[in-house]
Formats: sequence, structure tokens, C-alpha cells
Amino acid sequence: MSSPAALEEAQRLRLIRLVQAAELPARDVLRLARGDWHYLASLSDATCLAYARALLATADRRDGYQPAGWGQAATCAHCGPVWLWHGAPGHVLGCPWCFNRAAGLPIPRPRVQP
Repeated sequence: MSSPAALEEAQRLRLIRLVQAAELPARDVLRLARGDWHYLASLSDATCLAYARALLATADRRDGYQPAGWGQAATCAHCGPVWLWHGAPGHVLGCPWCFNRAAGLPIPRPRVQP
């Protein structure tokens, strides 16, 4: 039977392989995922990759940057004009940027037509 450390290392290596194949910044994902290795074992590769993308998007949002792939302008009922992912509705009642607004963190804004 493998030790917990060996199982965590296997999940770390798996995540590295997945993010490198998707051309995501492996170093950033590993830094953000630290301590979560044991949760990844039961997840499919597709779910692990979605998790990695979510980690990167959350870090970008927290730092006030528009996450990669978030190029659709939308209007949030609380935040006003915001960037969301492609395919998101044009008008939303709440959005991921609401956390920034509540915490006083920056929100990058799309240009709005007057």
C-alpha cells in the first residue's frame, strides 16, 4: 500500500501533466493547489483540468485581472459592467466579481457604449 506522501506526489505529477498538455502555467497551478492533492484522486482528468483553470481564474480575479477566456461583456445587477466567460448571459443577478466588490478589490471593466 502506498504512503499518503506517495499518493499526493502521484496527484501532483498528474496535475502537472494535465496543465502542461493544456499549455497552462504549471508553476502557478501548483502554487495555488498546494494542500489539495488528496482531493484530486477521485476526480477525472477533465475535472482536474477544470479545477486548475478555476484556480487560475480565481487568482486573476482576486488580483483584479480579467481571467483568460473571459472576454464577454455582461452586466451584473450588483457590480455593473463586468467581464465573464464566453457563453455567459449578458445580464446576471450576481457574478464572480461580486466577491471583489464586497471586499473592496479591483474589478476590470469592459468599455460601455454611452
